Amino acid sequence: MKIDILKKIQKESYLERGRQAIKFVEDHLDPDSVDEPWLRSSYILMSFGFEIILKSRVIALSHASNKLELDQELIKIGHNFISLFEVLGEKELKHIGLKKDIIKEPYNNYNYFVIETINDKSIKIENFNDIRYGGNFPKTDSDEHKKIIRYAKLILEVSEKIKNANRDPQA
Repeated sequence: MKIDILKKIQKESYLERGRQAIKFVEDHLDPDSVDEPWLRSSYILMSFGFEIILKSRVIALSHASNKLELDQELIKIGHNFISLFEVLGEKELKHIGLKKDIIKEPYNNYNYFVIETINDKSIKIENFNDIRYGGNFPKTDSDEHKKIIRYAKLILEVSEKIKNANRDPQA
């Protein structure tokens, strides 16, 4: 398969899978429940969903000449939002509605990322590995669901910008 066709298929697939994970959380988050397993599952989906939404843009911008190179490029990034931001760069991040600065915050055994939009809104994303395997889940408050829904809406806004950018024949 030609690399251009593969990149087109993969960028669309990554974007749609990521969007579906975020939409699932948005549609099925139970506002009356703040139990740890439900919230942990939601945060896992949010982290993974946003990661592959951003990786769809990495695929679109990639200069890989074959599938192996493209796969290695994505593997090198891993589940690391800081690496993702470095690969995308300031200009591209601004183009998709994000600021280049990303803050990694520790919380007990967890790390999470605070991502700012160009409209000065914050998205808190759990570190994918920490949220899956960490010990003590961060304390939540009664507004946790509202925060998650707010983050989901912001991520979906970013995904729309990526979807439009990915349609560009240059990407």
